[in-house]
Amino acid sequence: MVPFRKNLEILQHTNNRNERKIVEEQTKKIDWGNMAKMMIGIPTLVAIIGWFIYRSLWVTSIESYELAFSRDRATGKIEVIDHSGNTTRNPLYYKVHKIDLRPVQVTLTANGYTLAAKVVSFDPTGLTSFVQLYGCDTGDSTDNVTEILRYHAFTLNGVKGPPFLRVHSELISVQPSQSSQIKP
Repeated sequence: MVPFRKNLEILQHTNNRNERKIVEEQTKKIDWGNMAKMMIGIPTLVAIIGWFIYRSLWVTSIESYELAFSRDRATGKIEVIDHSGNTTRNPLYYKVHKIDLRPVQVTLTANGYTLAAKVVSFDPTGLTSFVQLYGCDTGDSTDNVTEILRYHAFTLNGVKGPPFLRVHSELISVQPSQSSQIKP
């Protein structure tokens, strides 16, 4: 488009008929192939980049074994997302967090020996107490949740644990002469 404008400027400032004829012929030779490529290519490129930005900022993928919840940035209100798949939230107003619900084995070891082991998982009914104790961002890392569950699993001492801890089974450590058994 710039050469076309330049040619028009030359055409306006020239008085010579031959020069005027040459400029008019160059103006008629528009490269429609490149023009069509630009008219299709640029909007397509903008659409693809826009889709990637939308997908990375607005859409969160939730697996079937995850508990997802969104936190309103303005009010702090927490809303549990009760379906798996993709969820769309405006990133300016909401932050989506996910907690892994699969059971994990946590162990208490000393000098290379396992003193006790338990199979624990996060209980979705205790989400509010978990958020009150540790905040929303803590649950985004599986390692953080595992360490928190391990801490609470081995500090119970017969007392009922926090509402977000579910103990599936535990390995009872007994005297060396007796065998270990699993307690459901």
